[in-house]
Amino acid sequence: MKLTDTAIKIVTVHPSGTVRNLINTELRNRGYTDVLGAPDLQTVVGILETGLIHWLIAPIMMDDKINSFQILKLITEDPTMMDMRLSFMVDASSDPGLISKAFDMGLLSLHRHMASKADIEEEFKMLFSRDVACGGELSLVAAEYLRQFLKDEKRHAELLRFEKALFQFHVGNLKLLLHLAEAHLLNGQVEPALNLFSQALLVDATLEPEINTLCEKFPEARSQGQAEAAARAPEVLGIRSCLVVEPDPETLNLIVGLLKQLGVQNIYTFQDPTQAEQWLDEKIVPELVILEWRLPQMPGPILVQKLRTVLGFGVPLTVMNKDLTERDMPVLHEMGVTDRIRKPIEPQAFFQDVIWVINQDRSPSEPVILLQKIRQAMADQNFEKLAAFTKRYMDSDKSSEAEKSLLQAELAYYRGHYPTARNLALNVLKSGLASVEVLNLLGKTMMKLRDFTSALCCLENAEVICPSNVKRICNIAEAHLEMGEQQGFRENLDAAKAIAPTASEVTEVEVKGALVNGEGDKAHNLMKSLQSLLSIVSFTNNRAISLIRTDRFEEGLQLYNEALQAVPENRNEVLAILHYNQGLALARANRLDEAKAQMEAAAALKSDKIRSKVTSLKGRIQKAIDTQQKLELTVCRENTPEAVSTDPQKDYEELMMALKINPGDLCCHKIYFEPVVSPELKDHIDRPLRFKKRSSIQREAPGKAS
Repeated sequence: MKLTDTAIKIVTVHPSGTVRNLINTELRNRGYTDVLGAPDLQTVVGILETGLIHWLIAPIMMDDKINSFQILKLITEDPTMMDMRLSFMVDASSDPGLISKAFDMGLLSLHRHMASKADIEEEFKMLFSRDVACGGELSLVAAEYLRQFLKDEKRHAELLRFEKALFQFHVGNLKLLLHLAEAHLLNGQVEPALNLFSQALLVDATLEPEINTLCEKFPEARSQGQAEAAARAPEVLGIRSCLVVEPDPETLNLIVGLLKQLGVQNIYTFQDPTQAEQWLDEKIVPELVILEWRLPQMPGPILVQKLRTVLGFGVPLTVMNKDLTERDMPVLHEMGVTDRIRKPIEPQAFFQDVIWVINQDRSPSEPVILLQKIRQAMADQNFEKLAAFTKRYMDSDKSSEAEKSLLQAELAYYRGHYPTARNLALNVLKSGLASVEVLNLLGKTMMKLRDFTSALCCLENAEVICPSNVKRICNIAEAHLEMGEQQGFRENLDAAKAIAPTASEVTEVEVKGALVNGEGDKAHNLMKSLQSLLSIVSFTNNRAISLIRTDRFEEGLQLYNEALQAVPENRNEVLAILHYNQGLALARANRLDEAKAQMEAAAALKSDKIRSKVTSLKGRIQKAIDTQQKLELTVCRENTPEAVSTDPQKDYEELMMALKINPGDLCCHKIYFEPVVSPELKDHIDRPLRFKKRSSIQREAPGKAS
């Protein structure tokens, strides 16, 4: 939910019809078109059972049949309610313990004076001005209200605890850094506040007037110098380690000094990228990577891909060069670069660039960073993160509708729904978004659909736009291999090996070539270095099925045999799958004795993953042999692929069910924790709420206002 979206649905609750009308009139005057009034929260629950509410403005109503805390609890527990926000209207008699617990549970804002037209106008003026100042980030808007509440209540220890947690979530936010310093001062902790002032001035000297204002409020802070504090700076970035690759020793020393000023303790420096590679081989994972883009020993694209092969997208990686511009960024992003740092290095610009990179890593909001996080979540099979980052991307007003459709195509590809992925990607292409991402996804999808001519066309065009992508070159090599074009296969394999000879993708495609060309020993030796052989199994099965379907049955069986001989003996699960797949092909050809032998071989390997399938099919084969009848393989789980979804909206909804509320997703929920909750309040919160979502309700389509 965004306050700037005037299409959101707002419900205001107040027992007085006059007050409701005044509030609703003010909201309509601000451009909101869907505003309803309700006398109580029972009416609100009825609305929620049949539709969505994005913003609820209500009193606490503790003595009513339904209270606002029950609604807050519902929001935190029901994934379909996660876009809903709640604002409280309170008076002087309201219990402060209730208010702080409400912020703990995700309250957006607190309004003490809502009885007259002037009061209402002033309250909303403050809310919307805070929203603008916070860039629409509702966790920061809620923090403004919570901060003021804790100050008014003189709960300074809790304020400090909250400011520390909030700053860690929005690392590098200098306004929050000053709020944290003020919280230290309110608790009588002068030295930490001075350290924070020093770091703020390092990054942005224009903050000096604000710091002076704070020092005027706390005279004890003026009595101590700030110059010495920088040397004792805390970790403003919240990271301890950084890898820097820079050939120029003078620039390298400058960067090290600046990182130390930001509190980075462990800085690993290399002038030669090959030494950095060897260092990473020792399984040391830095929290940030900074490297020169144009290195004399190795081209930037090659080094970036090598680093991403080792680190994945879980570590922010930024490049430096004096000639890089915004026009270069699409290519850099496709390679896996998070951002660029301007050269020559200027301290304040460097600080701001590095802080932006770290902040985006912790709390991504830029579409390109979100996409990197989404792809990492896919690689890690982390469905919670995948759902969270996908939702954030779909809700972003920085992403176009075509870009959101492209992400849906990627999600369909990830789930194995290749026809859906192809159709969505083609529609994106027709819309005019002919980016390298679209072409790359289309190429990969066509590979899965075994349309290698189309795949090659897409992949080669993507490679022209953004050359030297190892994964894409491997896909191009594989397409040539499938089309029987050995020269094209070898040329592209050599090109990939020249860039990243030890990359798993390169080894995998070389194994595939060895299997097709009957080089079993070579395939066997190469497979020993691969952690996962799933790509090899998939390739073998798909190619064998294709050969069998085109009346090249013996060639298909030979491919299975080559793979079985090449797979290392300790990879029981892979061997079992290959035996099962070959046995299934033989059973379909009614070569039952051979099929039985393959099932027995698969069973002997005791693979938990396919044990039930092996047992079932083996029994049916034996029965057919005993009765001397032809085995009829009907459509069932054992012998058909999973049904392909053609409904991307349904796929999206299923993914969203994995959503969990993380810090910052729902205002200050999970950032601020109320230390004491009275038994009476706990009873009110836990009171059962009769609520049943109607099956007719559908989630908002991805990309639409919510």
